[in-house]
Amino acid sequence: EIYLDCPLDVCEQRDDAGLYSRAHRGEVPRVTGVSSPYEPPVQPALALRTADLGVDECVSRLRALIQTGQR
Repeated sequence: EIYLDCPLDVCEQRDDAGLYSRAHRGEVPRVTGVSSPYEPPVQPALALRTADLGVDECVSRLRALIQTGQR
């Protein structure tokens, strides 16, 4: 299990489609983190804090996990 750990405010900033804005206005039901609860995994094989890590670093860590089993 790979956990892409990203704060809601960062997800909202990255949302080009406007899904979160529409969810806050009540136009879209059951959006995770807004109108539907989210429970992060307890023990993921890898957690990537995407607000702090770039794409290349995330890919590198994922590759390391796949190739060697390192966290």
